[in-house]
Amino acid sequence: MKDTKGEYDKLIFDNSYFEDEVIGGFYVPSLMKRCWAVQMEVLFQFTKICEKHNIEYFAEWGTLISAVRHGDMIPWDDDMDVTMKRWEYEKFRKYAEEELPEGYFFTDFETTHTCWQFIVNLTVNERMNFTKEYMDSHYGFPYRAGLDIFILDNYPDDDKEALVQSDNIKKVLSTADLIFERHLVGTDILKAIDDIEKDLRIELTSIRDILKTGHMDDDNVLYNIRLELYKLAREICRRYNNRETTRIAQMMPWGIFEHRSMPREFFSAAIYKEYGPTKISIPLYSHELLSRKFGTYYIPYKSGAGHDYPYYENQRKLLGEDVDFVPVYKADINDISKEERLSPIKTIASEYINFIRNNYDNYNDCQAITIEFGEYLEKVKGSDYELIRNLEYFCEVLFEASQGEKTKEQLKEEVDRLASLVDEYILKKNIYVFILYKAKYFDRFLPIYEELASDPDNQIYVIPQPLYYKKYDGSKICDYVEEESYPEDIELTDSSINIEALSPDVIYIQNPYDNYNMAISTDPAFYSDNLKRCCGQLIYIPYFREFDFSKEDERQYYNMKYYCLMPGVINADKVVLASQALKDVYIEKITEEYGQEVRTIFEEKIYVDENNLFKDNSKEKARDILKDQIDISKKIVIFYTDISLLYQFKEQAIKKIQSVLDTFKDKNVDISLVWTIDSAIETELPAIDKSLYEAFVKVKERFEKNKIGYINKWNLGLIADACDAYYGDPSPLMQKIFDKEKPIMLCNYRV
Repeated sequence: MKDTKGEYDKLIFDNSYFEDEVIGGFYVPSLMKRCWAVQMEVLFQFTKICEKHNIEYFAEWGTLISAVRHGDMIPWDDDMDVTMKRWEYEKFRKYAEEELPEGYFFTDFETTHTCWQFIVNLTVNERMNFTKEYMDSHYGFPYRAGLDIFILDNYPDDDKEALVQSDNIKKVLSTADLIFERHLVGTDILKAIDDIEKDLRIELTSIRDILKTGHMDDDNVLYNIRLELYKLAREICRRYNNRETTRIAQMMPWGIFEHRSMPREFFSAAIYKEYGPTKISIPLYSHELLSRKFGTYYIPYKSGAGHDYPYYENQRKLLGEDVDFVPVYKADINDISKEERLSPIKTIASEYINFIRNNYDNYNDCQAITIEFGEYLEKVKGSDYELIRNLEYFCEVLFEASQGEKTKEQLKEEVDRLASLVDEYILKKNIYVFILYKAKYFDRFLPIYEELASDPDNQIYVIPQPLYYKKYDGSKICDYVEEESYPEDIELTDSSINIEALSPDVIYIQNPYDNYNMAISTDPAFYSDNLKRCCGQLIYIPYFREFDFSKEDERQYYNMKYYCLMPGVINADKVVLASQALKDVYIEKITEEYGQEVRTIFEEKIYVDENNLFKDNSKEKARDILKDQIDISKKIVIFYTDISLLYQFKEQAIKKIQSVLDTFKDKNVDISLVWTIDSAIETELPAIDKSLYEAFVKVKERFEKNKIGYINKWNLGLIADACDAYYGDPSPLMQKIFDKEKPIMLCNYRV
């Protein structure tokens, strides 16, 4: 809440939160992470008021799916929805006006002249805000962001009453719109008002008063009439809220236009679930509610959400490219090419040897080019480079030859000797440099590294890329500190090394962004254009692996601009991707940006991985971590129990759980069972249904006493990586295993 200085508690995010990330095979850019952060902040403030004043609310629509299925935002979603019973919303609104942080804004048909809807939008701001103060305090996200509040009203049990109610609402709303849009004018307005009064047996005194204040064709008069009629429609929506009905509905649009409702029991109790960095309230009957609304809600489907993606794109377009704060990379089409070349030092060395072989009797020119070559080597290799002394000696030989002190044959012998040394020191040396984005992504390079390292003639340098976090305006926050360790048998080279001096034959990179990422950047020496200038071939292998998709996957395709059109991809001589499908969509995106004339170039320089570079090694790594805690010689099966289904089926669920555990007890020789229990069973169930909780505890105690398996105490990501299969209820853990394409079976409590 606000103190006397107007400050308030808020969510704190680690810098790493704002990095681009592939979640569930879907690429989420930094700008969307910043949007999520603001939405989470609004949810945090909203929930705080609701908890303080004992106000009930529930996650709704995609947000309810995300809470149950992901425990966080759905990777391809960009908005947040909650629902409240009308009387709870009115209570919240009363407190919110005083207790929400400064600047928060409600958008509905009473606060905003252009909003004629019954959904309420709560945002941190009324409009875009690019001031430094605002951007610094709102995670670098300037656009309107918040959550949508859907209102629930009691719905009549009698279908005929429900039909009359919806017809009345539709008539009032259509009259309001017809008047405002001037389809009804003059005496037709009066007749329409008379009809409503007669049908509803009410007097519209407020509208009669408005008509007395001005002409019926006045814009303000028409607006105020529409507003009063919308208020009337709202009153009709709430007509049954003082009655005990068995049904409840979001009247607009479902109750009014489609006569859709839900059992009130579904919204009889709420529980809190962890939701990203905060928590969210969901219906205790969430499984049944979601099943009725969406069917197999636990299976991800990248569908639209009733609006363009991302929702803030229209706000961005209003700014125009000149004002847009998101860094945009655009290459010169003339620089986009796929040319075969040697490393710079090999190119210069080869040209030098060819010249002196063909012109060694031209003493002055040979001496001039030898001095020039020596100065270049001194610049890139240092003055102690041994070949420089041989070049100095060759200059002396040239001088002696010019004075007649060396024969032509002797000079040719010196040319051959020098050519052999250049061959040994430069032309025959194979130098490979791996620029590592982060330690955890070294596996992407490992097969190539191991193959190159098997040849003793290859010189290999593994260089961790220096990274730093930055603010929305590009200014540095702090250096990135590596949290994971590199393999012990890999020799690392400090990032301060002069890569130009190495003059590698090949440089492998993983980071496509250079300085065009909103969250993280690197030293200019590691920009792809600079690296390309000092090597023979620049090869880009993405540090991430998204799932295969096509242009028809509009949201995934939209986000490609944050990685596919980045400098690392465009500047690379070779790009290695995980599949043909990804190659096709990369080429589609790039040609869409730069024109069909570059299609052939990228068809030739984008390759499909043949070395298993994108193999998922997480299972082996996870099992290695768990080997002293779980018997990894057996199949690891996760059994998950969720509070929603436990509460819905009660005694039947207890019997089913016990039966499942007994079955696994008989298979103990072959299976390591990891029972993962929804934390809400411990934190929420005792207060909701004490006897059910006690029955569950007895099952758990029996499980532990008989040593049937393990109660999960490990990180969900770790156990998801380690397991072989999943059985139980829909959950965020199940989603992680679904993403790994491992076997999943849902528990059926009805059998």
